Amino acid sequence: FNKHFPFPEEMNRTLITQLADRYYAPTRHAAREVLKEKCGISSSHVVFTGNTGIDSLKLIASKKRPFINKKLDRVRKAEKVILLTAHRRENFGPRMRSIFEAVKEIAARHPEALIVYPVHPNPSVKKMAREALSNISNIILTGSLHYRDLVGVMKESYMILTDSGGIQEEAT
Repeated sequence: FNKHFPFPEEMNRTLITQLADRYYAPTRHAAREVLKEKCGISSSHVVFTGNTGIDSLKLIASKKRPFINKKLDRVRKAEKVILLTAHRRENFGPRMRSIFEAVKEIAARHPEALIVYPVHPNPSVKKMAREALSNISNIILTGSLHYRDLVGVMKESYMILTDSGGIQEEAT
């Protein structure tokens, strides 16, 4: 209920709640939460769907396929894989710099670990990531990954470092 955090998700959520005629909830708990909002929503307009995102994830994860992005071929040979995603606006600037410094330290202390970072296309993130993390032998910087590749890297990961709510949900 803080429209500024996380931004813009909470603002979008509250605005869409006001505009929508139907509400598709991934869990029964979420359906109850929608009804608790003081918007006059009728329970007949709330539909429990299950989590289609997690259903899709499970389907993709059930199949072992070669990576589309050939840079990732090292992943299946690595002793330990760490997936990194960092892109939140709240982390731009000094926070992002701190994240990248910590990742550099992890890479230096754990040469057996292969860190895979699909760098977000936002210029603020891309420039800082390239400056901080390029030319480190156990860090792979890529552009955005095909979802199948992202799931493949998650499956091989020893650890996932992320500021992404979606990745947090999928990683479990």
